[in-house]
Amino acid sequence: MKNNTIAFIPARGGSKRFPRKNVALLNDKPLIAWTIESAIESGAFEKIVVSSDDLEILEAAEKYGRDKIVLHQRSEAFSGDTVTAPEVLGHLLRELAAQGEEYQRCCLLLPTCPFRSAEDIVKAQALLNAQVDSVISMKPSPVVADFIFQEGNDGVAHPLLEDTRVIQGKTRSQDYPDMYYPNGAIYLAWTETFLKENRFYSRNFKILPMPEFRSVDIDIEEDLIYAHAIYEHFLKTPQA
Repeated sequence: MKNNTIAFIPARGGSKRFPRKNVALLNDKPLIAWTIESAIESGAFEKIVVSSDDLEILEAAEKYGRDKIVLHQRSEAFSGDTVTAPEVLGHLLRELAAQGEEYQRCCLLLPTCPFRSAEDIVKAQALLNAQVDSVISMKPSPVVADFIFQEGNDGVAHPLLEDTRVIQGKTRSQDYPDMYYPNGAIYLAWTETFLKENRFYSRNFKILPMPEFRSVDIDIEEDLIYAHAIYEHFLKTPQA
């Protein structure tokens, strides 16, 4: 018998750009705790798995998991810099299936996106239906593709897109349709399709739009400083 949805929170200990970022403090709480709490609050998952090769991260996860998560000690083979989160998730799903534990849907929640809300997760689940393979959260794109150029070997600028409208003189960005950029917060898919394709970016997926202030993605230390500012301005509950 298949369960409904499994959540997977990958939190590797090694990070070259921002060491120990998954346990860095944001409003006096480890970064990973924000994702664990939103996953629990959503009530959307039959199982929440936190996967790490680092004991400190697993201990922090256990503290905030309130007995509602499962800790996954990642093997050395799945702990390197080149191993992707979808690869680890796929391996875990196949292991669970071999033990008779299968899930209809799988959801990847990156701990570097602390401000994704429980409501965002619920909305993503509502978007996943029989007509689509996956749902990926995105924020409004700060850049319109027509405005992107690359420098050629001759030093001359070349548009990324052929016959871009900017070259035609249409430079009012507000006249372009809404465009979105992945924010890393939520990746949700039908498990069967995910295991076949080993990716969430199928040819048939839906976008879950999220506002910029909930789309903070912490990859470097400067991002954490920005996250503190966003929290104080947009998310901090006013004291009575």
